[in-house]
Amino acid sequence: MAQKYAFKDCVDLKLYPAGTNVDTLPEVDPEGTIVIDYLNSSQLTLDMESEAARIKGNDAILFNGNRTGEFTMSAECVEMEYLAFLFGGTLNSEKTAVTISGDAPTASYVLVGTFKGKKQTDNKDQIFDIILYNVVVQPTVDMTLDATSIGSFDLTFKVLQDSKKRIAKIALHGEASTSALKED
Repeated sequence: MAQKYAFKDCVDLKLYPAGTNVDTLPEVDPEGTIVIDYLNSSQLTLDMESEAARIKGNDAILFNGNRTGEFTMSAECVEMEYLAFLFGGTLNSEKTAVTISGDAPTASYVLVGTFKGKKQTDNKDQIFDIILYNVVVQPTVDMTLDATSIGSFDLTFKVLQDSKKRIAKIALHGEASTSALKED
């Protein structure tokens, strides 16, 4: 019988600079690594474009095409790096201010994270690993500040394929190449 899992968690993640080999990370994170472990929600959406040949007006043969994706996260408590991503701005070296200009940075990252599920058979926690091999922030912000409720900030990354045509990998912790998913 196949193992079944239920999920009630959010991804804790690290954003590594583009080109980082997540299969052989050193013990110390590379310079430029950003840790985001304070999210309230996260959502991965992967779509595939397709078109169909028709017979008498009905779809009969399907041709799958380009795969597209987005990774959206939401937080109420954020760090300055998160705000820089959100506004498409540049964070100063002291990490105390974000400068927003007409041109938004378009840096790529490798997103590596973990999330928790529970096994049906014994109701024990099971850690899962996720790797998104090439993500780029989509800086669109709708900032609402309200004296009667806490602000929530959604941040979306476009999910792209890497140079090896990989988009994502999700695996049981320890089953995938987990050197990139080391615990802090």
